[in-house]
Amino acid sequence: MEYVVVALCLLGALVLLNLLLTLGLVRRMRHQDELIAETRHKGQHRSPSGLPNDVPVPEFATVTVEGQDLTRSWLTDGTTAVGFIAGDCPSCEAQLHAFVDLLKQRRKEENKSLVVLVEVPGMLPETEKELVGTFDGLATMTKESLGGTLQTAFRVRAYPAFFLIDAEGVVVSSGNTPDILLDGDPARP
Repeated sequence: MEYVVVALCLLGALVLLNLLLTLGLVRRMRHQDELIAETRHKGQHRSPSGLPNDVPVPEFATVTVEGQDLTRSWLTDGTTAVGFIAGDCPSCEAQLHAFVDLLKQRRKEENKSLVVLVEVPGMLPETEKELVGTFDGLATMTKESLGGTLQTAFRVRAYPAFFLIDAEGVVVSSGNTPDILLDGDPARP
C-alpha cells in the first residue's frame, strides 16, 4: 500500500510539473507571436535575406540568357528592378503574376528590370522553359544555380526576393513581394 501512495504522489508531482511547463510554453509562444506580429507590422515587406536598404550592390559579372555580359555598371543607368525567382518554388509561383504585371508596367515606362532564374536541383526542363518564356521581352534575364554570382552579390538565401536599385547601384528597397518595387521607387509620387 505504501508503494501505491508513493507512486501516486510521484505521479501527481509529475502531472503538476508538466502543467507548469505547458503553461510556461504557452506564455512564451504568445510572446513570440506578439514579436512576430510587431515585426511584420513594422516591415511587412522586408525579405529575410538579401542586401539591406541603402547598401550598394557589390561588383559582379555574369551572362544573360542571350549571351550578353552583365556587370554592376548595367544597374547604374536609372532605377532597376531585380527579381530572384527559383524554379519549382511555391512562394515564387504565388508572386509570379504580380511580378509579371509589374514588369509590364515598368517596360511601358522604359525602366530596366532584371530577372534571375535560380535553377534548383530537380527542376524540370519544362518549368525552366515556361519561366524563361514568361519573362521574355519583359526583362533582361539570367539563369544560375543555387549560390550563383548574383545570389552571392545580393546575399539572397530565400526566394522569391525583389530589389529596387537606384541609379548609383544602391538598394532602395528589398523584400519578398514585388510590390516593394513600387513602394520604394523614387520616380513614383
